[in-house]
Amino acid sequence: MPNCSGAGKGSCLNKLSGGELPRFVRYAQKMFHLQFLAGACTDSRPFPEIPARAVALTLLLGEVVQIPSQLQLQAETGLWQWQQWVGYPDSISDDTLNYVSERMDPEQWRRGLVWINRKLKRGKAFEESKVHGLLTVSLDANEQFCSDQERYDIYQETLALTQGQPPQETVERDGRKVEIWDVPQMTFSDSYTEPVRVVRARETYLQRQRIGGKWVTQEKEQNWIWVVAGNLDGYDGASLRDWGHLRWKIENNAFNELTQSWHLTHCAHHHPVALQVLLWAKIMAFTLFHAFVILHGKLLRLGKVTLQELRKRLYRSLLCEDVAPFFSG
Repeated sequence: MPNCSGAGKGSCLNKLSGGELPRFVRYAQKMFHLQFLAGACTDSRPFPEIPARAVALTLLLGEVVQIPSQLQLQAETGLWQWQQWVGYPDSISDDTLNYVSERMDPEQWRRGLVWINRKLKRGKAFEESKVHGLLTVSLDANEQFCSDQERYDIYQETLALTQGQPPQETVERDGRKVEIWDVPQMTFSDSYTEPVRVVRARETYLQRQRIGGKWVTQEKEQNWIWVVAGNLDGYDGASLRDWGHLRWKIENNAFNELTQSWHLTHCAHHHPVALQVLLWAKIMAFTLFHAFVILHGKLLRLGKVTLQELRKRLYRSLLCEDVAPFFSG
């Protein structure tokens, strides 16, 4: 950790040359009007001594630079550098952070995130996720209770209808041979009687693994069944398979990283409203950080630095850079 001193408001015995935090703030200001986004996150206190904007910026900055707890966040707000960043000239206690987050409106945070994603979409940040010109919105869910998925006979019917039949399409995806069967006009369930289209994909590939101290190459097989509702008749089965596999980006690029590096499973405050606010703050910080390092920066794209190292650089830059022109006052 650099040895920084508050004396002189800007002296740093081990001055960093990168200035990652000022660049991040300039980017967030220019592209997403971060100051106004934070100002829109108000709370219900009638006469607040500490502005809600300072609390909102503290929650966001704490997530970006990887502060895992409210107590540690309280300690960080005692730094003059932090106070300049959020525009409040004093520390903010963990009790205050919890108290204010209980009285914020989660919908305001959600609208702010919608604004950010609309800006990213207009800036063509999601182009690589398009298939045949369509942008796919993938949803993932966690099953909390036992479902009746086994009632759906459509899967067994699809396997029976395609068994022994030649595939209608054969394509290659990432070194995999993908055979596709397309079955229209299937009945999904007793409660959903509209006809649906079912696409079955059998993917075969070679996998090299170590068995008994020796490297062995084995052929692997995966079978996927995609149920399609809606007007997608103009798109072939390969496109539907590709859309279906885009769902894994949520697992690999969102949930895994949020859980392992962004403390997604840790709840800093268990109040029902605060829980939502803190979750929206985490997701907003996650989105802003990734937009900055992926779209604006080059080091990550060139493979010269990891995401976690960039977050550490942002924190070190916070301690050693003058950020007063951005949010003070």
